[in-house]
Amino acid sequence: METSVSSQDQAKDVRAALRRLTAEIDGLDQRAANRFGINRSDLRCLDVLRGLGPTTPTTLAVAVGMTTGGLSLALDRLEAAGYVTRRPNANDRRSVIVEPTEHLAQIEREIFGPLVRRMGEIIARYRDADLEVIRDFLDRVADASAEAGRSPRELVSRQRLHYDDDILTRARTQAKDT
Repeated sequence: METSVSSQDQAKDVRAALRRLTAEIDGLDQRAANRFGINRSDLRCLDVLRGLGPTTPTTLAVAVGMTTGGLSLALDRLEAAGYVTRRPNANDRRSVIVEPTEHLAQIEREIFGPLVRRMGEIIARYRDADLEVIRDFLDRVADASAEAGRSPRELVSRQRLHYDDDILTRARTQAKDT
């Protein structure tokens, strides 16, 4: 009798593990939103802002799928909570740049710091070649997820988010840059 798991069964197990991961991340997002004292839409704005870096409200609105008016209300709430600032855009006097604050970085470290450290321990168990395969797989799944349900027009204007994973030291670096 064959003891190896078939390729089809392995693929099914991977899809099930991805589904579990998305459910766990969804729960983490809710706990984070509760800790930040904001709603999930506002948390998404913060997360996408981290992926884009300092940007204009229009660019952020497109990236999160909100109207500029809806985003303006979200930014008012996030600014009042001390998580973002709006400063004049040096390249366009009519525009502003939205950027995260040190206060945001501090709370991110409190909420996500233990997870980042634990992920570092998990990642350290893998060889470089394994990590390359894992990264490639995750990038492809992230791209497929980002494209799912979007119109061709939305796909053209979609910006790929870039995250550095250094949440534990991000604020110190930003403080030096300003």
